[in-house]
Parts: sequence; C-alpha cells; structure tokens
Amino acid sequence: MKINHNYFLIIISFSLITIKTDVFSTLAVAFPNAGFNHILMTKRSVSTSGSITTSIESENDDVEIWTSQIWFDGENNQSDMYMGADGNTPVWGAFRFRIPTAIPAGATITSANFSVYGTDTYYWVNNEDYLHVLVNDSNDAPQVTAVGDEPGGASGYYFTSSPGATSGGANVIVRWPTAGTLTWNSGGSLNIGPDVSSLIQFLVNKYGGLTANSHIQFWIYSQVYRPSGPEVKLADYGHPTLSAPMLIVNWTK
Repeated sequence: MKINHNYFLIIISFSLITIKTDVFSTLAVAFPNAGFNHILMTKRSVSTSGSITTSIESENDDVEIWTSQIWFDGENNQSDMYMGADGNTPVWGAFRFRIPTAIPAGATITSANFSVYGTDTYYWVNNEDYLHVLVNDSNDAPQVTAVGDEPGGASGYYFTSSPGATSGGANVIVRWPTAGTLTWNSGGSLNIGPDVSSLIQFLVNKYGGLTANSHIQFWIYSQVYRPSGPEVKLADYGHPTLSAPMLIVNWTK
C-alpha cells in the first residue's frame, strides 16, 4: 500500500501543536500568577499618607514662663501671652498639641506648620528680631505645671536642643524665620510659623512613630537678647474673640 507521507506530516504537526498547547495550559495552571508580577510589585509600592489638623484644647496647654513667673491664662490673666526674650532672659511660650490620629513608624513628615494670632509686640524690631522653636524630647509631652518644666529648668525634661537638657546628642531647633528677620503681624492678624517638620520627624524616628492622642509640645523664645525685649504678643486659648494656636501636619509612608 502506498503511504501518503504528506498525511503523516500533517498529523505529526497537529500533534506537536497540541502538545505545545497542553504544555502552556499546564504551566498556566501550575503558575497562575506568573504573568502578574508587575501587579504584585505595584501593590508592594503603594504608599499611604495622612494629614492632621489640631488646636490647643485647654487653658494649660499654652503657657508663658518668664524668670520665676508662669501664666496659664495669658500674662496677668488677660488672655494674651508673650514669647521672645527680656532682660537677656528667655520668655518662653509653650504650646502643647494633641495628635488625634497616629503617625506611623517610618513616616516622612512632608510639612508641618503652626499658626497664631498676633495682638501686639514689646520692644520688637521687625527688621532685626527673630524667634527659635524646639520641642520636648518625648513621645507624649507632659503638660506644663511649673516654672521648672521649661527648657533647662529644674524638672530636668529632655528637649531636642539646648538650652534644654538633651539626650543622645540631639540638636534639632528651628529658626523663625529660617533666615532674615520676622515681621510680626499684630492687631489680631494671623502669623504662620516656620516649617517644623524636622522637629516632628525627630520624634517619629526616635520613638517609632507617634500614637493617637499623644502630645507634641513646642517651646518658642528668642535668641536676640537686649535690656528690654524683643517679645511678641499673641492670643492664647482663652482669648474671647481670637482662635487658639493651631498645628497642621502632613506625612507620607
């Protein structure tokens, strides 16, 4: 019998195609995610972010300290407080903010600013003077209760920079403004503070994030010393017409 070789070639070719198709089918079953590595990689690189807006919540969370005197309801209980320096001595303004939601470990603080309403000045020169900002070196800053709680005070609390006591060589302080001099807006006008991201970042890095309802406490004073002043005056928590100091923090991870 004469054999049709073309017929066998067609059968063999068809069989090879079938085998090859079956192999691919088997691989697809065995490795169902083989073609989706890029999706998995995308999932791994997804970032999160957060934004926190918070304000002073009690009379004892914004405090003025000068020499041996402390005021919780503004200087002489008049709902306005001072900060800066006077007679070569710091006039401390302390501002304790509650963080209502957690900032996770590994987060990067992308921006952070506080704002206050200015009401007056005392021997302040707009083209000469400026302020400095540091924070308690703590994952939940304690409320101020006495003069000794100030940076360098008898309570011995740690801060991110001198003149307070520091831990582990910390030296994080923010100048307000970062360069030049500060023009203070008085008469109930808003003053936006400098970017204090570095201060909050220090706390996040050191303490593995900040938990919900923990507190950050800023201390503001001036390193410009003269016989009188320079000081700025601002509305504190109990002011009858102006809002309390506010803090806004943004982060990503």
